[in-house]
Amino acid sequence: MVLYGLTVLIFTASGSNSAVSVLLISFLAPAVIFGALAGVYVDRFDRRLVLVATSLIRAGLFFLVAIFDTNVGVILLLNLAVSIATTFFAPAELSMIPLLVPRGQLTAANGVFTLTINAAFALGFTLLGPLVVTIAGPTPLITVVAVLYLVSAGLCWTLAPAPPQPLHR
Repeated sequence: MVLYGLTVLIFTASGSNSAVSVLLISFLAPAVIFGALAGVYVDRFDRRLVLVATSLIRAGLFFLVAIFDTNVGVILLLNLAVSIATTFFAPAELSMIPLLVPRGQLTAANGVFTLTINAAFALGFTLLGPLVVTIAGPTPLITVVAVLYLVSAGLCWTLAPAPPQPLHR
C-alpha cells in the first residue's frame, strides 16, 4: 500500500516518470545490495529487538515522509533508508518463525507466511493503496503506514526474546 502511495506522491510532486523510476530503484536496491549481509548481522543480535528497532525506524522515517511530502529528494532518501531498515527486518522476521511454531508445523507456517506476504503486497498495491489514496490522498496513507509500524513495534515487543545462539566450534 505504501509503495503505491509513494508512487503517487513522487509523481504528483515531480511530474516525472524518471523520479518514479528512481523511487522504485531506491525501494528495491537495498535488498539486492545488503540482503546477504543483513542476515549475518541480524544473527548477532536479539531478533526481537531487531524487529522492534527496525519497525520504530520505519515509523519515524514515514512520519518524516509525511512532513516532507513535496520534497522529492528528501522522500527518495527517506525511502532508501526505509528500504535499508526493511532489509534488516526481513531476516529477523523469517528467523522468528521456528521460535514461534512447533517443528511439525514449520512447513505449513512458512507456507502461510509466504502466502500472506505476497497477498498483502498484491492487495495493498492494487486495491488498498489506490482506495486510500483516492479517498484521503497519499500523505494520509503514509501517515497511517507510519502508525501501523508503531503498532508493529509494539506487537513485536510482546514476542519472547530471541538472543543470538552461541557458535559451536
